[in-house]
Amino acid sequence: MVAENIPAQVACRVLAVSESGYYARLKRAPSERAVRHAWLTDVISRIHLDS
Repeated sequence: MVAENIPAQVACRVLAVSESGYYARLKRAPSERAVRHAWLTDVISRIHLDS
């Protein structure tokens, strides 16, 4: 939502999450699952382009 120019305060209120939690998440490294997901998405995209 914030990437769509909706203020973080509004997005947090709508999604029922704390602003401090939102900003803390921005500073954390991506999880192993997120890294695997990005890798797999890249592999699938390359396979699709090659086919």
